[in-house]
Amino acid sequence: MRGAMRRWWPGVLVGGVLIAVLAQPKAQPAPPVDDAAVLAADQTLGQALRNADRSVARRLLSLQFIFVDENGKIHERRDVLANLKAVAAAAAGDAAAKSYGRIAMVTGHRKSASDGDVFFLDIWAKQKGAWRAMVMQDVALAASGAPPVATAAAAASRADAKPYECKNPCQAIPYRVRSPAEQDVINSFQAVEKAAVAHDADEWSKHIADEFEIRPHRRDQTAERKQCRSDGRRGASHASYGL
Repeated sequence: MRGAMRRWWPGVLVGGVLIAVLAQPKAQPAPPVDDAAVLAADQTLGQALRNADRSVARRLLSLQFIFVDENGKIHERRDVLANLKAVAAAAAGDAAAKSYGRIAMVTGHRKSASDGDVFFLDIWAKQKGAWRAMVMQDVALAASGAPPVATAAAAASRADAKPYECKNPCQAIPYRVRSPAEQDVINSFQAVEKAAVAHDADEWSKHIADEFEIRPHRRDQTAERKQCRSDGRRGASHASYGL
């Protein structure tokens, strides 16, 4: 349970950081030019980290920026700027960007600063007319041939366990709502969490975007996606649901 909570918590934190940015009128998908601009900014930031170029990094990092490494450790903006090379990952060969109005994401695979194989999610926000990095998160990939996370015995033991009571975030989260739009974001997030805990696939799917992906640790992605939709459980995704 402790390990599961450790994996789950960074996603909740990322969701909280993004509430204020996401709380805006629904926007139409951004044109491809924004995708290219975000990808270029992401690549420029990566190069700045590797070169310890604090001037460029400071310009591209949002004041709310956080980095979550593959061990789940959270690095705030000031810590990153103090030691850029400590979080500098290798350049990704398969990076892809997708923008949604004032929010965009860049995903792919790369070598982390500690030389581990990771899937990464970089979330960008357009602030004062410029794209700035809000969140960078690395998710460690399991070694090839690693055993599945859950076994039949583990599943049977869970079936006999006491039902999980989800208070945070299902019932309340430690965040002060500042607008009706922010409340809408929180309501949707809580609906996803409640559906996951209740194994309510129908309700869960109402709040999940078509672009939603599960990133299994080198296991069969199709099987994971089918399993998640069949029982409504929480899965590893782009750091938060529907992003």
